[in-house]
Amino acid sequence: MILPPTDEVHPEHGGTFSNICNLMINVAGNSKHTEKLGICCSSSQLACNVDEIVCQTNSIYCWSRCMSILDEGIPNEDCCQVERNLRLECVNPRNQTYKGGHGDYCAACAASTEDATPYPKLPV
Repeated sequence: MILPPTDEVHPEHGGTFSNICNLMINVAGNSKHTEKLGICCSSSQLACNVDEIVCQTNSIYCWSRCMSILDEGIPNEDCCQVERNLRLECVNPRNQTYKGGHGDYCAACAASTEDATPYPKLPV
């Protein structure tokens, strides 16, 4: 996969690839939005550089979108650190940190030290 430079202007849409990516992520995180959003590497679609995604206040980039921490019962971004001496993270049920891809992730106050790994295979 080849990602375009983030400051490159999209020939059809006029915005930089970074700005377009951020707009797509923010719209995908809005539960009122129902239109499908494609993120791939062809024609008018693009792949996003996760390191450059900026989410709004009281949200975290989790499971390929900006996820509201309020929906997870976390009252504000500082709550984890101040009240519980933990970090605001995107984790799976095994307390492993989200690094991309699919899975069961949510925003949580956690002290995860392990990146997400595939679930172990069940015996047949």
